Amino acid sequence: MAGNREGWFVSKCGWDFLRLGCATDGDGDDGKMDSRTASDGFAGICQSSAVSQPQAEPKAWHNMTISKTDPFTLLKAIIGLIVVSILVCLALLAAVFWMADPFNFRAPSDQKLVSIFHAHRESFEKIQEMAIEDAEQGLYLDAPYFSEGSKFSASRQQEYQKLISKIQLGLRVSIDGREKGISFTFAGGGLLAIGPEWGKGIKYEPHDATDQSRYIGVISTNLDNTHSLKTGTTYIRPIAPNWFIFYHRTD
Repeated sequence: MAGNREGWFVSKCGWDFLRLGCATDGDGDDGKMDSRTASDGFAGICQSSAVSQPQAEPKAWHNMTISKTDPFTLLKAIIGLIVVSILVCLALLAAVFWMADPFNFRAPSDQKLVSIFHAHRESFEKIQEMAIEDAEQGLYLDAPYFSEGSKFSASRQQEYQKLISKIQLGLRVSIDGREKGISFTFAGGGLLAIGPEWGKGIKYEPHDATDQSRYIGVISTNLDNTHSLKTGTTYIRPIAPNWFIFYHRTD
């Protein structure tokens, strides 16, 4: 490629030089040309030819194309973004709905709770005895959320966890530090401070449910129909002395 360009350059300079020699006035001899004029002319022609020499375009320019946005492709991209946004919103709403569970889908039936209690009564009663004993020492059970720096020893926590796992893994068990009532919450829902909450499970109460001086809850024979129960009230159903099924819902 370089050889071809140089040949073209020399040929063009020679041809223009010959033309200049024929057209330029010399010393009167048509066959001779003034050497100074010819030299200046030859240099000017060669310089002009060098300037006007076409430059080879970089290969990159041949591979470049001007892209134009296809309206149909743009529309598809917009629709895709809208669909993804809708799906994300639906997923978030489903997660919130499942956490709140306003229709109590996860609430176990009364009969199921009764069956669980009788099948694991020994574990229930052992946990109750341990929790009251610890509360008298200023240690208040809130399993499985043993807080960091808990004063419960590791062996005591393991003992609680072993008993609780016999009933149900991850079961929430907590004690009322003042009244010494112990709640085994099997299901619940709500969004903490931004919405109503509910819970259902089994509860131990050291006091007589008929004692008017201590409010435990409204006694009921059926806690399955939760939507007929008033909010802001705790309902209990006796299943054994000092043991109840409970249901509560707050606004």
